[in-house]
Amino acid sequence: MTRKTRTFAVVAALGGLATVALSNNLASAVSAGTTSSSSSGPSTSDPATSGPSTSGAATTVAAPTATGSSNVATVKTLSTSSAQAAAMAAYDACKAKNLNVTVAVVGRDGALIALLRNEAAVPASVDSATGKAYASASFKQASGDLGEAAKTNPGITQMPKFVVLRGGLPISVDKDVIGAIGVGGAPSGEQDETCAKAGIESITNK
Repeated sequence: MTRKTRTFAVVAALGGLATVALSNNLASAVSAGTTSSSSSGPSTSDPATSGPSTSGAATTVAAPTATGSSNVATVKTLSTSSAQAAAMAAYDACKAKNLNVTVAVVGRDGALIALLRNEAAVPASVDSATGKAYASASFKQASGDLGEAAKTNPGITQMPKFVVLRGGLPISVDKDVIGAIGVGGAPSGEQDETCAKAGIESITNK
């Protein structure tokens, strides 16, 4: 094989590699992926939220498709490791106060990532924690605030799987909601919410 042929072979082999850019020491809180989207309209970004946030995220760079790069969207979501860490921190915060609870953490789409239940927690706490997290991720606000809104808009309480009691909080990064945490089983919603805050702070205040 001539030098020119070998050079072409190396270039051809390298041409198909995708690149991945990671911001310094920030990949642990979020993971990034790509999803197919409709080409009939522009994509929209999540509105700003008032919850705790970190300063960066992991990012993937996708190669353009044959029909154009507008068909691919980059999406930030909570990583499994961070979901587990937040669940454990919330669990420990409640356990330190002798509160037997269940903690649920979901991704930005509301799908369950981590679930941790104290063996002494009542069975209903599983549905309570999961429903609070799901409601919080869906509306990008505290589940307790949704409960207040339901006083004038009772339709909120008819949403499937929603629990609009205090104890569910959104998790955000760079003003994007990337997931939510829900705690259920304490005597009051305020106690559930305090433990949920401890879970969020464990992964965002670093």
